[in-house]
Amino acid sequence: MKPRIRPEPQVVVLSKALQNRIDDLPRFERETKEAVDLYRNKEKVFLQVEIKRDHILVDLWLPHEETEKARTSGLGRGHPFLGPEALRIRFERAIDLAQIAQWIELSYEHAPTVESNNA
Repeated sequence: MKPRIRPEPQVVVLSKALQNRIDDLPRFERETKEAVDLYRNKEKVFLQVEIKRDHILVDLWLPHEETEKARTSGLGRGHPFLGPEALRIRFERAIDLAQIAQWIELSYEHAPTVESNNA
């Protein structure tokens, strides 16, 4: 068993702010697998969150046109394993919370139409 990573104080604050935004969604299920929180809407994963020492990794799925916008914004990049609509975001600045929260909402709405590879 690998030791649990202790996040830096600013990451703890970002994590709480992100969780508050997620908690505002209507309904979802949450489970933790190997230090990754998986969030499901109607049995489909719409969000994965992994807290690291100095940042948070956020994986989500967006419609194609939004995926391209996210990639060109500099925040999101294509996920190497989860398909063409999947994004990996390295969240480390509070200023990015509003944009990431918007993408989480889009991913939540988009999830019932997307098959995830990790479910």
